[in-house]
Amino acid sequence: MKEKKLSFVDAQKIHREDPMTFAVPSNEKLIAIKKDDCVKVVHNGESFWVKVIKVRDDEVEGTVENVVTLYHPFKYKDTITFGLQNIYDILVVNQKRSNQKKGG
Repeated sequence: MKEKKLSFVDAQKIHREDPMTFAVPSNEKLIAIKKDDCVKVVHNGESFWVKVIKVRDDEVEGTVENVVTLYHPFKYKDTITFGLQNIYDILVVNQKRSNQKKGG
């Protein structure tokens, strides 16, 4: 069965229309997204986090990590696909921090 194409909000377009009040990740951060990172997207007016399974070109596949409360054709832990342009925020996992103190 062919997966139905879902319509997510284009975060990059909204940023271009109002860059002073609507921030989005830079292109450099978007292309650095990898497996197990979490990204925020919006569908039907509700934002939620998605854990990335894979990134292919400018398409992302991941699992819904929030219980969504509005109507969506998916639910918690379902796999969905969307574009890099739909990403509002990124939570990078296992990111080494250069300012961490060593030792105790």
